[in-house]
Amino acid sequence: MKSSVNKLWTKNFTIITLGTVISMFGSSVSNFAIGLLILDKTNSTFLYSLFFVFAMVPNMIVPLLAGPFIDRFSRRKMIYVLDFISFLIFAISALITYFNFFNYFVFLLVGVICGIVSSIYQVAYDSFYPMLISEGNFSKAYSIGSLLYPLANTIMVPIAAIAYEYVGLFPLFAFNALSYLIASLAETQIKIKEEQVIHKESEDFNFKKELKDGFSYLKKEKGLWAVTKYFWITMFAGGIVQTLLLPFFKSSPSLNTTHYSLVMSSQTLGRIIGGLIHYKIVYPAAKKYKIAVFVYAVVSIFDVVFFFSPFKLMLLIYLLYGILAVTSFNIRTSSTQSYVPNEKRGRFNGMFAVITMMGSVLGQLLGGFFGEFIYIPYIIVVSGILNLLGIYFFVIKNKEAIKLVYNRRV
Repeated sequence: MKSSVNKLWTKNFTIITLGTVISMFGSSVSNFAIGLLILDKTNSTFLYSLFFVFAMVPNMIVPLLAGPFIDRFSRRKMIYVLDFISFLIFAISALITYFNFFNYFVFLLVGVICGIVSSIYQVAYDSFYPMLISEGNFSKAYSIGSLLYPLANTIMVPIAAIAYEYVGLFPLFAFNALSYLIASLAETQIKIKEEQVIHKESEDFNFKKELKDGFSYLKKEKGLWAVTKYFWITMFAGGIVQTLLLPFFKSSPSLNTTHYSLVMSSQTLGRIIGGLIHYKIVYPAAKKYKIAVFVYAVVSIFDVVFFFSPFKLMLLIYLLYGILAVTSFNIRTSSTQSYVPNEKRGRFNGMFAVITMMGSVLGQLLGGFFGEFIYIPYIIVVSGILNLLGIYFFVIKNKEAIKLVYNRRV
């Protein structure tokens, strides 16, 4: 399988990758640190969970509102300005932690602001990143992203736990602030012409019109719309599974939280392996739709089989699950991001993020509700059937339209 002859590691791509690594390492630390702070100061799992719910709420609407702005104004500037804002937030958090100040509602506000900044940043980043990838290298470039997140968590969370035990929270927040500052400064050095800005500089900006145009584009593109609807279904099913996974381990007579952590580590290892595979191998363009359907179906089946398996088989299933999850992400993301025109990418990414997030949140809510009085594996069977039905009605029945998106050399 031949790789592209174009150079992937250009100056711009190297800068954005290094900036991502630095900020992602800091982000892994901050998520852990904030959770510890809330638990330590309140001793309440309800207030702990409420904090993360409030932090997640912006992801259900902000990306949609941000899309039109991201398609009109400089994404490069948005990214480094947002990273600088994150630096300020965590520098202030470090300062008030240093003086041992704590007010739950102040940190709840911090969580909401971080959620807003993060949700705008993610859409801006997702829309800007493809502009820095040379032709023919999309699959390889997105494999790097698949590697970074699990690596960051694997490396930084244990370090953060040890640091918290011996030196407290102040250094963790300070480290996160510094990471965002370095990332922001690095991103200012990216030099690129942003065509979506140049093409629209003489036009008046009409938010409602731009948003409506984005919806019209998504509905008109049958393949993209089918992929979006399927990912609503699979994120819904995934929300159910992820919500019930830990309760299942805690309630099982033969399993415990240690088994849970080992299973999650197995999945992380699978994601790392999957990222390495995609960095080394480029799947044939003509086969990508078939590979995607196979992966979607197997992952759906794995979700169900996992809950009826002995522990050793669980480890193997989640190792393979991690590899397949990266394959799903890589094919979908590299294909859609290279397919959508640059001037519409922000709106597409914003709508996709909101639609799939709503599916995930609904799955989490329903999973938690039914998990109170229905045997958890039975709920997972239903979610797996829904996922398989989604594959049939949205992916297989729209085969030709999705192949136009997926079966391209990127």
